[in-house]
Amino acid sequence: MRRILTSSLDQVTLQESVLERLEEVDIELLKENVVAQLKDESEIERQRSALCLQHHEMMATDAVLTGGKGSSLAILQTVRHVEVPPFFCVTTRAFQEHFAKAGLGTEVAALQAATDAGQGSDSLEVSEIVYQRAERLRELVERASLAEDVAVAVRAAYRALCEECGAGNK
Repeated sequence: MRRILTSSLDQVTLQESVLERLEEVDIELLKENVVAQLKDESEIERQRSALCLQHHEMMATDAVLTGGKGSSLAILQTVRHVEVPPFFCVTTRAFQEHFAKAGLGTEVAALQAATDAGQGSDSLEVSEIVYQRAERLRELVERASLAEDVAVAVRAAYRALCEECGAGNK
């Protein structure tokens, strides 16, 4: 098995979840663009701070940045001979920035932490509390206007996706 990371890339610090997955993969199984991205420190940094990531961007494989569904699709997208329909992910950074600009960052973080802490409990009382917190979180999400920079990033990602698919700018 060949390792992707060589001594010249040892300085590159990736999110651990991405690094752990990609270190174990035979380089021959990965698409060329993924290997090229691993060698480009500035590209990795740009992707880490992005509000949206396209399906072909390597950091989209990190569930911390793109969530479970997005990262799972992105992982499939890295493998040669595996075709996945084009997509883009709105990053967790975009959500954090959105709520911070709406003045809801602290409340959302507290609700999220409390909800996460109660998940998995068999207690009906705890389940009801988790449900109520999740409902409150949903209300905050639905009520907050989308931050302009996030809206611009989502529109740009959507336009790029439409162009890639030949759908024009719908």
